[in-house]
Amino acid sequence: MARKPSSNIPTKKHLARLERERIQRRNILIGAAVVLTLVVGFIAYGFLDQYVLRALQPVGAVGDKQVTTQDFQTRVRFQRYQLIQQFNQYYQFLQQFEGDPFGLTPQLQEIASTLEQPVILGKEVLDQILADILIENEAVKRGITASDAEVEAAYSTYFSYQPNGTSTPTITPTILSTATFSPTQ
Repeated sequence: MARKPSSNIPTKKHLARLERERIQRRNILIGAAVVLTLVVGFIAYGFLDQYVLRALQPVGAVGDKQVTTQDFQTRVRFQRYQLIQQFNQYYQFLQQFEGDPFGLTPQLQEIASTLEQPVILGKEVLDQILADILIENEAVKRGITASDAEVEAAYSTYFSYQPNGTSTPTITPTILSTATFSPTQ
């Protein structure tokens, strides 16, 4: 017996089910897109907050000048680096010489205690930054300025640096006669 070709004419029941599935698929895609957008948005906000917004928050202010968190953290890192280098240098001096001929042990202990307590280091750095701003404001108020050439000249003098090199006298060779053996010697 031959089979009857099946007709693919959808019935109302099939059409209603296909429409429901299409609506469900669309709702699922919209929901997934909303959830994905929210997740990406929260991650982006977290990065933005961590690396941009917090760095721009003021830590201290003098007048209309503010010290941002980024400036403060940079100065604290530099100060910590300098203290560690100073500690290592003093420690090497102590190792080179017998005993403590220069009296460096109290200074080593002071540096170590400063490094162990980050609040103290942070307060010292913040005080220094605010003092620098006050000095700068007072210099502007009094009209004290320095040109770039004056600053370079001061650096050159302070560090004994000559950008063109030091002038050295040219040595002119002088010919000296030397004694030679004579045939009678």
